[in-house]
Amino acid sequence: MTDFQSLIFGFIQGFTEFLPVSSSGHLVLAQQLFGLDSDLLAFDIFVHFGTLLAVVVVFYRSILSILQGCWTGLKSLLAEKQSPVYIYKNSYPVRLATAILVGTVPAGIIGITLKDRVESLFSTTIPVLAALFATGVILMITFKVKKGENHVGFWKGFIIGIAQAIAIIPGISRSGSTISAALFLKIDRKEAGEFSFLLSIPAILGATALALRDFSTVTASVPLSAIIIGTVSSFLSGLFSLKILMKIVQKGKLGYFGLYCFAVVIAGAIYFSIH
Repeated sequence: MTDFQSLIFGFIQGFTEFLPVSSSGHLVLAQQLFGLDSDLLAFDIFVHFGTLLAVVVVFYRSILSILQGCWTGLKSLLAEKQSPVYIYKNSYPVRLATAILVGTVPAGIIGITLKDRVESLFSTTIPVLAALFATGVILMITFKVKKGENHVGFWKGFIIGIAQAIAIIPGISRSGSTISAALFLKIDRKEAGEFSFLLSIPAILGATALALRDFSTVTASVPLSAIIIGTVSSFLSGLFSLKILMKIVQKGKLGYFGLYCFAVVIAGAIYFSIH
């Protein structure tokens, strides 16, 4: 992979990570289009880390609120002033943190147990196009969902976490599936978008940690300069697309991205059938 290709791939990752069109699916299709046969799963993880930084920058206030709320709850618990149940029911930051933790479990289990099978999907085109079509269908259904006023809790967080776990498959949009799941659960639109991206933090951190464990192997297949350029590129483009999507979600227009997914599937099927 050249530095220029890493710049393009990083932009694709960052711009499509938060838009509900599957960044992993786009990277696989771009890999096939550029004729790159090398394993780009490690590179994909590092550019995901770039988008993670974008999440932290945009939602740093929410992250600080969660940390402060959990710290306050922990002090009350240790001082035996309040019970865990009372703290959970009366502290929104604690409920949100709990939802993030339980929502992370499904992706962690699937990521560990099905790692090899998932990796094999990153080198094929047809499964990606099929998954991208499924993403389009899910997004289109959101047009039928009325605006909700519910909030994220333990069980809702777990259900959204299952949607995130399914999105490990390239072509299934992580943001699309998690935000859609939240909307189906009648969660407030703004909260649905914010929770989706906060939920991505532990998942991306875990994947990045696994990649760093085998850092020498990673840089052997992808140059270090390409990793750095791709990460920076994904961070900058991620900031832009994240702010766009939050506005779109709040307006209830998420379903329009389903049309884009269908267009990519048709274009991809035509292109790869004649090449």
